[in-house]
Amino acid sequence: MFIGLLLEGAGFFYLKREKHLFRASGWIFLGIYWPTLSPGFIAIGDFTNTFFCIAALPFFFYLAFHEFLSYRTGEEHRGLKFIAGAAFLAGFPYFIIDRIPIVAGTLISIVAGQSVWLFNGITGSTFTADPVNYFGNSLWYKTDLVHEIGALVPQANIRIILACTAIQSILIAFGVVMASRSHLRNKEKALLLNIPTIYLLNLVRNAGVIYLTYYNITDFETAHNYIGKGGSLIALIILLFITFEIMPELYDDIASLANLPKRFTRLRKSL
Repeated sequence: MFIGLLLEGAGFFYLKREKHLFRASGWIFLGIYWPTLSPGFIAIGDFTNTFFCIAALPFFFYLAFHEFLSYRTGEEHRGLKFIAGAAFLAGFPYFIIDRIPIVAGTLISIVAGQSVWLFNGITGSTFTADPVNYFGNSLWYKTDLVHEIGALVPQANIRIILACTAIQSILIAFGVVMASRSHLRNKEKALLLNIPTIYLLNLVRNAGVIYLTYYNITDFETAHNYIGKGGSLIALIILLFITFEIMPELYDDIASLANLPKRFTRLRKSL
């Protein structure tokens, strides 16, 4: 995984023709890596993530194929460069955080404390968050990939884990914004819009899940998986449309990926 992401980064920043080979190799590494996670998801009955892990193999190999076409023809496709840059800028820092427990644990502790503080402010309660449970992992590298380190809110029996910190959404926003061809000033505006908004809305979501569960308004699965995630999805869609207004080039970068099948038809005549 890390080799694949580093190759994507090299292909994004490198200027010479070999950049396409870096990116193609990176997609091959990532295409091989993700399906190896599917048995773990099958074991816990998570068939949605199982599907996406398996689907990563043909999808990433397809991107690798187009990078080989770019190397053969010398043509730069803006969508391919964009997605390689976004993968590196979002994925590499995220998995560094995920694989170093002391970094992930510090972030979890901060978000758990702030989520409980918000809940207490709304309800007048005195809830607390326990210290982070590292499940025997070294503080410097995660060796237990089964148990999620996290901080328990004992009064509600809810555990805050890395996924509850919104770091995934924040880094995806950072990656796609910075990988775009837009002007730096517009990128700065988009990041100032997205990052604080995502972080604050996530605290509201966490506090809301605790509230809905503790007061028996609904069960945890409904509160977390449907109400919480549904609200987050709506907010992210709204932020995406506002970001498109700030950075129209971002829309073009994403939309250009849909032209890859037509690109192959056009380029194969010249091969």
